[in-house]
Amino acid sequence: MTRYAFDEERGILLASWSTGAGDAASVVAEVALSPEQGAALRLADRLTGLSQALWRCYTHPASAAPSL
Repeated sequence: MTRYAFDEERGILLASWSTGAGDAASVVAEVALSPEQGAALRLADRLTGLSQALWRCYTHPASAAPSL
């Protein structure tokens, strides 16, 4: 499952994944630095939440339920 983080020092949004032998990360976007960095942190939090929900749908499909 992808987790997202905001690097406040460099102003970048990162995606990271567990590899079983540590984590891998990739730059998703550069974020314009502003006095209000809370928006970028909230974005990272919401993207992580979306990733969790999508992963849950993938690992627990409705078609596997005994009754829809």
